Amino acid sequence: MRKILIADSGATKTDWAYVENGKPIFVKSAGLHPAYLSDDEMSDIIRKSVGKFSPNHIYFFGAGCHSNAVNERIKSVLKKEFDTVWIEISDDLTGGAKSHLQKSDGIIAAFGTGSICGRYQHGKITQRSAALGYAIGDEGSAADIGKRVLRNYFRRRFDDETQAYISDKLQEASYSEWMERIYQSRHPNRELAKIAGLVLNDSFPAQVESLLVDSIQSFIDSQLHQLDSKPEEPIVCTGTVAASNREIVNNVFASAGFKKVEIGGSVIEGLVDFYSE
Repeated sequence: MRKILIADSGATKTDWAYVENGKPIFVKSAGLHPAYLSDDEMSDIIRKSVGKFSPNHIYFFGAGCHSNAVNERIKSVLKKEFDTVWIEISDDLTGGAKSHLQKSDGIIAAFGTGSICGRYQHGKITQRSAALGYAIGDEGSAADIGKRVLRNYFRRRFDDETQAYISDKLQEASYSEWMERIYQSRHPNRELAKIAGLVLNDSFPAQVESLLVDSIQSFIDSQLHQLDSKPEEPIVCTGTVAASNREIVNNVFASAGFKKVEIGGSVIEGLVDFYSE
């Protein structure tokens, strides 16, 4: 009997699906980004979240899984937790593409804690943007939006209404408190992404919307254009930022001339469909 464990892992969270007899069981855990966790930390998360399952096939799609060395590391961690299984490791962008494009060609754009995009052809990512991570790039991501919020808020570039809105969402924490929270964190990208979650989790002021628009436009200018994307090419946007702000994201892409843009839903559910065929 084929028993499948699928993971869609980002920097902040991992969505799991265990499929046996055609019935999926969905589980959530912390993110398993190999750049931020030791092997023991990853093992502990895996054991506590999905260690009770007994898969014979594992498909792991994770942020940061871009090299053979990293992929072998993830595979080694999984082999310690599960006996005699067939394991396939790939990056989260490939997972998003398989989920939403299935067997069609197109572009997949991910807007999560980080951001990246790639061209998907014949079942593989054939070209990808240089995302450069939260410290240099990741335009359009939750971490990028968090940086833009803090930068404008503490430099008092917002009007009074927006300053008050941000202050309330950030629970009136001081400059020093936020600097300590970010710069002493083991995961500063997650801390920045949390800010976006707080600020974009409501009916927000026009200046916040403009900030979001600028961030998505920066993604188009700096990452999507690396792919030489065409106006008629299908594009699927995934991730919390896109899913929570569908209309705004669609409008930015439309203004940039892209005509076939879709906001994707759950990646893990699409992967279950892909591997259940």
